[in-house]
Amino acid sequence: MVTDYDCWKADEAHVTVEMIIAQPAQNAERAKAIIARALPQIPAEPGCSCHRALRNAVMTDKKFCPPKPAPN
Repeated sequence: MVTDYDCWKADEAHVTVEMIIAQPAQNAERAKAIIARALPQIPAEPGCSCHRALRNAVMTDKKFCPPKPAPN
């Protein structure tokens, strides 16, 4: 998220320390709002072909792939 998009503009007011300190908190709130809106739109079960788009993307013979690590 943008923190100082106007740093290149000479005709804008200078940024204060208070503004700099407040920006990450505002960005965090915006990020939470975006996630809260986006999550309900993700289907619980994949139903589109995009979920299989990379199925054949790796063409390396499986014998050359390292084994999956054991769960911790």
